[in-house]
Amino acid sequence: MAFWQAMQEHCVLAVATPAIDRKDYLRRFWSGFVRLDLQPLPAPAMRRLLEHYLQSYPILVSDRQMFRRQVLAASDGNCGLLKNLLSDAHRQRQVTLDEIRSLGQADESEHFNLGPLYVFALLGFTIAKLALHGAGSAELYVVLSVLAVVAILVIRVFRVFFIFRPR
Repeated sequence: MAFWQAMQEHCVLAVATPAIDRKDYLRRFWSGFVRLDLQPLPAPAMRRLLEHYLQSYPILVSDRQMFRRQVLAASDGNCGLLKNLLSDAHRQRQVTLDEIRSLGQADESEHFNLGPLYVFALLGFTIAKLALHGAGSAELYVVLSVLAVVAILVIRVFRVFFIFRPR
């Protein structure tokens, strides 16, 4: 926390957060920021963004009007979500009617954070390493150490693939 407070004194920081944590040790940190409430983009601006994206990146859809309506309804004024929905559609060969109908459903479902599961798995790995070291098994200790480093690197590099997002 001290690092970020020092950064606030020397440069301009921008933070995006859905909610501000009001704990005592964070009060000084948050006091250095100005709160900006972002409103959803108006419908005409969202339609212009949608049209620009559709002109720039060809997307083959079964029903173009229904696709436009569903994308605008699912994005609900959030331009980042609009971009994500359209880039997902752009990656597909063709967007079918069923896929168009299900556009907003992934965001309505609950997300499950698998991060703690990975942390506890690596913690168990580390405890097993220490137990093997105490038991005098140097070979298995070295093997588990190498596997732990590889596991940490894989999780750090490929963490996007480990995030559970219902589709």
